[in-house]
Amino acid sequence: MNEKKVIITGTVTKYQMKKVIKNPENVKERKTMNQVSLEMFSWESQLSLLNMLTQKKNNDIENTNITLIKKQISSKLNNYKQQDVIKKVYDERKLINLEQVICKLQESGLKCLYCKEEIYLLYKLVREMKQWTLDRIDNDIGHFHNNVVISCLDCNLKRRKKSSNAFLFTKQMNIVRVDHQNNFDQQHVDPEENQNDP
Repeated sequence: MNEKKVIITGTVTKYQMKKVIKNPENVKERKTMNQVSLEMFSWESQLSLLNMLTQKKNNDIENTNITLIKKQISSKLNNYKQQDVIKKVYDERKLINLEQVICKLQESGLKCLYCKEEIYLLYKLVREMKQWTLDRIDNDIGHFHNNVVISCLDCNLKRRKKSSNAFLFTKQMNIVRVDHQNNFDQQHVDPEENQNDP
């Protein structure tokens, strides 16, 4: 019997194959989230806490859940700062700050700008595709207040170097299939049929 082999070469091709052939054993959980109650992972709970955070209702009461959310946002913000430093686009005066991020999250209603799906501030999986991210409109400059939008990780990774507006258009475009034959039949009714009507 003839044996056929497929030889995969190239880094990009190997990476694409790994994405297609996902190994469920490689799914990593965030250890920092092990002590968090399950109810905190619901979108509604996170939205409620974000609303409390932005309305400053937590000034008098030390809410550990709000503290956790602020800590997670700050941690991600530090990661964005490090990204900018590595890419040599860091500008301390322009870098988005914690209050601005919280405001953008509030304005988004915890929904991705592109796909309009719910996004999460707290998540168990390291590569959770619906985690919130700051997507840079212009990837050649840093994570500045006027250069970022709130999106899910999935859309952020898929957009890559595409124009933000073009990607938004394609994500929100609805394709409606129209049956042209029925439309044609309805538009071209025999005029004699209409004359017979009383």
